[in-house]
Amino acid sequence: MLKIDPATMMIMIAISAILQSVIIIGLALSVNQYKGISVYAIGTVLSSFGFLAIVLDISPLSSFVIPPWIINSTLVYSILCCSFGISFFLDRKIYYPKWLFLATLFPLIQFYFTQNYDYFWRNFFICLVGSLFHGLSFINLIHLKKIGFRIMALSLAIIVFLTILLFLIRTIYLIQTNTQSILQSTIDNVLTFMGIFILDFLRHCFFMLMVSQRMYFDLHQVSKTDFLTQLLNRGAITNLIEKSMSEQAYTFFSIILLDIDYFKKINDTYGHDVGDLVLKQVAQLLTSQMTSKDLLGRWGGEEFLCFWPECSPDLLTQRVENLRHQVETMVIRTPQGVISCTISLGVATTNMGSYSFDEVVKAADLALYRVKKNGRNGFELVNLSPPVKPPSIPQ
Repeated sequence: MLKIDPATMMIMIAISAILQSVIIIGLALSVNQYKGISVYAIGTVLSSFGFLAIVLDISPLSSFVIPPWIINSTLVYSILCCSFGISFFLDRKIYYPKWLFLATLFPLIQFYFTQNYDYFWRNFFICLVGSLFHGLSFINLIHLKKIGFRIMALSLAIIVFLTILLFLIRTIYLIQTNTQSILQSTIDNVLTFMGIFILDFLRHCFFMLMVSQRMYFDLHQVSKTDFLTQLLNRGAITNLIEKSMSEQAYTFFSIILLDIDYFKKINDTYGHDVGDLVLKQVAQLLTSQMTSKDLLGRWGGEEFLCFWPECSPDLLTQRVENLRHQVETMVIRTPQGVISCTISLGVATTNMGSYSFDEVVKAADLALYRVKKNGRNGFELVNLSPPVKPPSIPQ
């Protein structure tokens, strides 16, 4: 039967921890736009120091001895840093006083039980406090709302949960056995060291995968988002509308093209910074008036496009007029004083499948042109009837 030597296992854990910390440090240096990765990297460094200290402590060739309470505190602090790092990365708020109080109390507890040579209680509090610190990241991971990297977050949560379960199993075995040293080949030591070796490796791997998935998600979002207004850009909203049309997702829909009146004059009079501010304020107001089914995007320059499905003629007129009125009465505060603006809107409504997207947009654009020609600050609605099919020629 293969016998696992705890000392050999601890050396493997120390080497693995050092190599993993080097990789995480490289990740922190290369992906510094996200919060929490550097804090997580500090946690892996502390973990490396802690396991390396244990190896030096149990090595017969070394006279370098570090008190167990310092080693245990270092390892538990590594868990806290990793949990804080995960929480920061997920943009979750942390109630610091509770966790810092626990972190301050832990070395005192460890020092007391080290002085009294109580191996069980020293390890019991390692498992207890370590589980609490892991619990912080577990709760934040399972409550993540962002779908872009939720799969990796849930996978990481499973690894963290298994680590908490490992601590619980070790505590149970410590109660049943008489283990007094990490060098003993008892089931609790072997199971713990094997579990730490595997689960720590998986935890760091899934953390890196979560970072990678978030980077891909953010890059995908940037590719379809207008940087100034944070609305869908022209390509993204076109693709979404054309997808809805190809799937026949709705019975009928409306396309609204709206343009900020005399926008060039605003730029020339107040400067492009104020012009950008006007664009952002109008975009925010338009966003607040959209329903869950609607789509809104920046069509180009000072022009926006709305896609409103299943909006009845009466409601459509009411909503369009409300948009016009909301913008007209909006107060825009700038460094150069308070200004206002108006919009012109061209609206085209049709049955799904009757016309192509380009044809409906062209009809809305012509309606917008007529509004601007007639004085601006208004709207025109065009109802596109289904095209008449030519009569079939009898054979």
